[in-house]
Amino acid sequence: MRRTCLPNPDTRQALAGFLGHVAEVHERGRALSGTIESVPGDTEPHGPVRDDLAELGAELLARGRADGSIRADATVADLYMLVGAVATISRDGFGDWRRFIELALAGLRP
Repeated sequence: MRRTCLPNPDTRQALAGFLGHVAEVHERGRALSGTIESVPGDTEPHGPVRDDLAELGAELLARGRADGSIRADATVADLYMLVGAVATISRDGFGDWRRFIELALAGLRP
């Protein structure tokens, strides 16, 4: 994911790719790299996957705050809420996860 998200100069597109990857993995019916806890309703990554996602997410958010494309108060915790929602929507078929990502990214605008 890092190789596809970071090179994209458009931070919002990079974040869309980040969230889209999460959705696609869950839509295929497998947990993120097999490391998400098997607690019912828990879609948050744990362990090394969480650390990698946090690092990438922090980097993308910092870049977006710096280039003015992401609101100044956006945090990695906010991004984790979106990751959990996208995972649930795509895994359980609650709706159009692509549309959700579009709406979520609109909420991250400054």
